[in-house]
Formats: sequence, C-alpha cells, structure tokens
Amino acid sequence: MTIGVYIDSCAWNYLQEKATDLVAELPPDRYALYLTREVEVEIEAIPDDEKRQQLKAYIRDNIESSCIKTTSVFGFKTFEHDGSPSKVQVYGGFCQGTFQSATDREFYASPQIQSQLIGKTPRKSGLSANQADVPLAARSFG
Repeated sequence: MTIGVYIDSCAWNYLQEKATDLVAELPPDRYALYLTREVEVEIEAIPDDEKRQQLKAYIRDNIESSCIKTTSVFGFKTFEHDGSPSKVQVYGGFCQGTFQSATDREFYASPQIQSQLIGKTPRKSGLSANQADVPLAARSFG
C-alpha cells in the first residue's frame, strides 16, 4: 500500500530550491503524489515571467515524472453573482471528481472553516484567500 502525499503550491519553491528529485525521494512504489484542484489552479496562475520560468518548468517536469495526479470533489460549474461562469472551476465533473465524505462535509460546514472561506476577495489565481488551504486540511484526515 502506498502513502498518499498532497503537495501544497508553496512547497514547490522549497523543492526547487533544494533541487529535490521527487521520484528519488518519494518513490512511486511507496508514495502516491497528489495535487488538489485548487493547488493546480494556483500553479497555473504562476506568472510566465523570466523569474518564474524555471519554477514552472520544475513543477511541470516533476508532475510528469512523478505521475502526480490532481484530485477534486465532484460538483457542477460555478457561476458569479451576475450569472457568468466563474473564472476558475475547482469541481470535478463526471468521471473526474470524487464524492465528498461525511467527515469532509462536516469540516467544511464548521463555523471556523466557513469564516475562512466566505466573503474573501479573489486573488490573481481566481481563488479566494484560504480556498486552496482548506482542501489540503481536509485531506489530512485520512
């Protein structure tokens, strides 16, 4: 049985700085590596400027070589208040997303988590503050 490891978007800076070979350090026969859809959105939003080209190449190469899979929760297209489709879609559709567990639903419904998500201003990625952190926290339960 493999150990599931979810990689946060800010971890990539550290991994690149240390020139970490994920296949060598977290061999696929022992570890299964994942990104949440929200982290994938943050990675996609990294600017394509000269300063970050190497980081983006490092991330892309490691996602491919380490067979990192993106996970998402099943849901439908989200819309803005004006009825237009949201800039960022984080739910997985049919044959993509998994159903949210009862534990995850309770976690998301808690007042502490709701206060971290509701009413936050979107960032450049299109996600609001804490929107990528909460799914990672939910993944820590199992």
